Amino acid sequence: MERKQFLKASLCLGAVCGLRPALGGAEEPPAAPENPCAGAMAYARHWVKDLIDQADAQLSEPQRRALLEARGRSCARAGAAARALPFKGKLDEFLADLRTHLGKDAAEREGDVVRVTYPKCFCPLVADLQEPLSASYCYCSAGWLKEVYETVTGKPVNVVILETVKRGGQRCRFDVRLSA
Repeated sequence: MERKQFLKASLCLGAVCGLRPALGGAEEPPAAPENPCAGAMAYARHWVKDLIDQADAQLSEPQRRALLEARGRSCARAGAAARALPFKGKLDEFLADLRTHLGKDAAEREGDVVRVTYPKCFCPLVADLQEPLSASYCYCSAGWLKEVYETVTGKPVNVVILETVKRGGQRCRFDVRLSA
């Protein structure tokens, strides 16, 4: 095994093995899968799904929305918002840049509304999840969009979820309302 592959396998397995005892899992480390991070991602997907199911059972709709939007904002601050920062005050340039990366229909502006359309769920934690996922999860995407568009515009925005793949739609569509 090459050094790079060994280090990657060690980090992925270490993360999974380190979390499992703390969460009540097996004490023995799992056998190394062909793709060592596949097991870690499967575990993370299950963990996220269970968390959302618990939130649905224990929190009101406004509480779930606030919690998941906060998580989406945090996720955006970890990467996408920094990428959007050079476009601060240049919304139309930002939208043009998005279209070059995600396709011509990715973001269309109509006055104070930006219509965002993705052909699939891009969240690395749940995009490949085959099990049904609560509709609440998509509040995370709304929070992600709020953080990114507020970074670009410098003003509060409101996000309306129109359709998502995880809610049974053919694609993910959101309206970002610039005058919140």
